[in-house]
Amino acid sequence: MITKALLFDMDGTLIEADVGSSEEVFQRVLVSLGVSRPLDDIKKAFLNAEKEAEDINLLSLFGKNNKPFPHHKL
Repeated sequence: MITKALLFDMDGTLIEADVGSSEEVFQRVLVSLGVSRPLDDIKKAFLNAEKEAEDINLLSLFGKNNKPFPHHKL
């Protein structure tokens, strides 16, 4: 079976976890699916996704105000 998409939701929405940064956890999920990516690439992808979500005011689609996402630091 080919994985076409991955929905990842963790820490604060479904569960509270102390297992590392979101990027580190996401990296472990990718490895479990046979995908290897450097942590810096994953951090950049998170930042890009957050910027895109802010640019289109994504939170407003869910009835939330347009507060910025908590940016991840490289």
